[in-house]
Amino acid sequence: MLMVLDLKSASVGLPQEFLDLLPTHCDVCASQMSISPTLTSLTCSNPRCQDKVVARLLALCETLGIKGIGEETAAAYVQEHKVVNPLQLLWHPLTLNLTDRISYPTWEKIYSQIAAKTSKGFYLWEIVQLLNIPQVQTSAEKIFDKHGTFAETFEDLRSGGVNHVQSLLGIVSEGSLSIRSISVYENLMLFEEDLLTAEQHLPLRTLRRDLDSITVVCSSKVGGEFRTKKEFYDHVGALLEGVANVSFKSSLTKGTDFLVWEGADGSPAAWTSKAVTAARWNEQEDGAISVVTSQQFIEMMKDRYDV
Repeated sequence: MLMVLDLKSASVGLPQEFLDLLPTHCDVCASQMSISPTLTSLTCSNPRCQDKVVARLLALCETLGIKGIGEETAAAYVQEHKVVNPLQLLWHPLTLNLTDRISYPTWEKIYSQIAAKTSKGFYLWEIVQLLNIPQVQTSAEKIFDKHGTFAETFEDLRSGGVNHVQSLLGIVSEGSLSIRSISVYENLMLFEEDLLTAEQHLPLRTLRRDLDSITVVCSSKVGGEFRTKKEFYDHVGALLEGVANVSFKSSLTKGTDFLVWEGADGSPAAWTSKAVTAARWNEQEDGAISVVTSQQFIEMMKDRYDV
């Protein structure tokens, strides 16, 4: 992390006019500002800066589909209750009612949404993703799917260090540590306390090793009866609860089992980059990825698992 103060004090040959424009401290929390290696983006160096907590809280609400909390309400909630862990909303939503910017009827609706979203519990990696830790979103499942608790995971992380993270991520780097592995490790350790606290309050789900594991990627619109991907995810999750472990991914890999694409049955639909990639891989590897519509997928699951 390169601090703006250090950049300004170093003799790097940059125009003084450019350096003069760079703020050295955050307007919100007064922590030092950092700048990217390419000198193109600035950010507060404090991971728990109020603005960052607000952004992560709004992202959490968007991911879970919790409606009724806008930027102004989120900022008031974080500021008035000194919130540093946005996951707190999920186990202590009563404090939201103390924010004078939200009416009681609105709070009741939000409370009902939170209760519904938390009722079935979360896998460890889902909690990590909800916390929106920088650099960790796409790596969370690989790191946390082998353990039943955060305490166990962090014990392994502390003993194995960056090498352990690099191994879990499947990164091959002869005799050296990758920048990605270092970033993932450092950011996880920064948010260890947040995750350990969440573990004490949120219901946890454990992966059933005796069940089939299915990896699904959706391409653009899901189509069919589903207006959004989230509606499809919720429907499939409820359908296969207790009979299969379904993981919904954003990126297509050669390990993907199903690509859900609305044009899979020949219906008029634009060819997306994921659909094109799956078709190319299937030509090379004899149909490794099943490309189906949302309805075809559901019918296949009903037939396969008799649900």
